[in-house]
Amino acid sequence: MEKRYNLLIEEVKYIDFNFNKAEKSKEEKVLRIFSASREINQLAIVEGKPVTSKDEIVMDPKFAKENNYQIGDSISIRDSHFKIVGYGITPDYVYVLKNTSDFLTSPQTFGVAYLNEEGFERIKTNESKSTLYSYKKMGNSIEPLKKYLRDHTILLDFLEKKENSRIETIFDDSEGPKQMALVIGLLLVVIVAFIISISIQNTIQEESQTIGILYAQGINKREMIKHYMILPVLLVLIGTFIGYGGGVLLSEPIIILQRTEYTVPDVIVKDSFYLIFIGIILPITLAVAITYFYLSKTLDKTPLSLLRGEYSNKKVSKLERICTFNSLHFFPRFRLKGMIRERRSMLALLIGVLLAVTVLMASAYIRDSCIVFVEELIDKVPFNYIYTFNDPGDLHKYSKQGELTTIKPIKVIINQEKKNFTIQGIKPDSKFFKSEFLKDLKENEVLISSSILTKFNLELGDRLLLFDDIENKYYEVVIKDTSEYDYGQYLYTNIYIFNKIFNIRKDSYNALMTYEPLDIAEEKINSVTVKNDMIKGIGNLLGMINVMSGIMLVAAVCILITIIYLLMNMVINKSKTNISMVKKFGYSQNEISQMYMRGTYLFLLLAFFGGRPLGYIITKNLYDGILPDMQQYVMVRIKNLSLFSSFIIMSLAYFPFLKKKFR
Repeated sequence: MEKRYNLLIEEVKYIDFNFNKAEKSKEEKVLRIFSASREINQLAIVEGKPVTSKDEIVMDPKFAKENNYQIGDSISIRDSHFKIVGYGITPDYVYVLKNTSDFLTSPQTFGVAYLNEEGFERIKTNESKSTLYSYKKMGNSIEPLKKYLRDHTILLDFLEKKENSRIETIFDDSEGPKQMALVIGLLLVVIVAFIISISIQNTIQEESQTIGILYAQGINKREMIKHYMILPVLLVLIGTFIGYGGGVLLSEPIIILQRTEYTVPDVIVKDSFYLIFIGIILPITLAVAITYFYLSKTLDKTPLSLLRGEYSNKKVSKLERICTFNSLHFFPRFRLKGMIRERRSMLALLIGVLLAVTVLMASAYIRDSCIVFVEELIDKVPFNYIYTFNDPGDLHKYSKQGELTTIKPIKVIINQEKKNFTIQGIKPDSKFFKSEFLKDLKENEVLISSSILTKFNLELGDRLLLFDDIENKYYEVVIKDTSEYDYGQYLYTNIYIFNKIFNIRKDSYNALMTYEPLDIAEEKINSVTVKNDMIKGIGNLLGMINVMSGIMLVAAVCILITIIYLLMNMVINKSKTNISMVKKFGYSQNEISQMYMRGTYLFLLLAFFGGRPLGYIITKNLYDGILPDMQQYVMVRIKNLSLFSSFIIMSLAYFPFLKKKFR
């Protein structure tokens, strides 16, 4: 076969060792043990050393950590003792899932380990040993091999790398945060550039007459530009390098956080031209370019025009003359005209706060969406266990301990791409599923969960083309309605329609749903799906999400406080002469605050209402980036408490300026 199809094919032996039977524990805990002698998907040692004798074992580090196994400890497997000499993983188990259809890892209950050939021989039995075949294609197409296997074997499963969630999920997971970081980073650069431009403009306006005097005394344009550029460029240089170094330090714990879901060797933080350009070259270039542009523009004016104050901020603009607001009372009219005068600062305040609130809202959306998903998952999984058996006789032997069903992995063609789904045939009088909708289904009609409908932008009434990769056959079904059961990329139909779609005899089943675990030999079970494992896996994700949303929350608050502080102080300093005059006229601190401060809160309100949909979009894109090939889909949601908390955080950041004392 290797010669005929230009392939490298490798036999891989493994067993699933069940600890709950060996330790008489109620909790399911399985260690999948492979032979480490492999040419394809070779074992990579994360810590310790590889196996060199029949008495040594290398273990998945996450399973070892969760179950308190240290390097040097001994582990007993089927009356044979092995010394743990290292932690390691193979590339086909970077994301350690028991079944490729599982949503998340659960290292408390499932892990992998590796023995050499002699060690594997010590624990295997004819009944327990399983075999899979890995292949590496040298040619262009794998279809001839698949056709041969379909014609000459009973092909149970054929999984390509691009469809293997144990391999591909890590690549999908890295795309979402990368894109989000790029968008937020670029927005921050734009806001900083905008603030720099406003600051430079204000400085030039305040010192326009001084510049005119110096200019008139013979100091040339080049010297003036050099003088006024030294300080801002120096500050930007210092800030950029401090920020870049801080970003590199912060990236270490973020990478550790990202690695909590995956088993990989140490990830080394490296600089790249892309990173240096975004983090160092771009901010410095913008600062120099903006400063030079405004200085050059100002110094193109004549000394006389500068001395007359034609470039001063005391001049009334055309927009101020047009917008008189004569019908309003004094205080609102004063505030509105002041905001028009400081329109650049107000625009920067709006954009800056909008960015901060967007990140704040995104952190709340990310966390709440996952929490709600976990809460609903408990109610939306109607069974505690689903067993599939190696022998149909065993399935019917244990059928009275649960309810028979049929589960079939299938590919659904959506936008010309094949997506991994599962279609389930359920008895119309099911005790596990509410069967009202199942009874009303007609030929080729199926139900689908609302979240998967959203994930793939499908609609009720759509026709779906199904592809059976094993049989190389196509089928067509119609989405009749949504199902309240939402725990994966499932299509649901009643068993009679299922059997008719796939041309199977009426009394055909291949799985058993139960509320209680079955006391059955592990070699008889092909696979088992456990509800508690699904919930625990989501719990692991929730822990990672909490840390991630916490980092985003701190970043949002820092951005919010910094932008409000910089821009409000800029406005106050620009108006300090006018504020002094107003105080002379006898206005109180509260009245001065009303005139100069309180109107700007309107921009924070606008940013708050604008930040909510933007936070939703960022979160949806993040989850779409992380979960495209996973079986579950997290709907984007936010709780009212989180909305209220976000509003309070924004208001508290602004509150000190409402109470500012004007001296």
